[in-house]
Amino acid sequence: MPEEVQMDWDLTPFFDSFNGKTMRDFKNAIATDTDSLRSRAQNLAPLDASNEDEWLSVIVTYEEIETRLGHLSSYMSCLSAADARNEAYATEMAALNLMYAEGAKLDIEL
Repeated sequence: MPEEVQMDWDLTPFFDSFNGKTMRDFKNAIATDTDSLRSRAQNLAPLDASNEDEWLSVIVTYEEIETRLGHLSSYMSCLSAADARNEAYATEMAALNLMYAEGAKLDIEL
């Protein structure tokens, strides 16, 4: 049986701890912002000269949410790579996939 390798990556630049308050708050903010943005986009008329600033704001906010999802995804990918058998990491990766699915609903509006 191969020797188990311990990873010693310092992931604190991402979050101070896995599923700690900072990480939970970060995830909750993404979910809240995604729902809010989807609602904003649904209530906008199709893009034209009269609402281009509103649509620009929606698109910029969408990009910002995608950036935060990427940050969370990078963190979780590192943890999962270090310990693929960790059930908590696997559960969190599944939750992350659901967050991406919610974000994809914005694509429909855009």
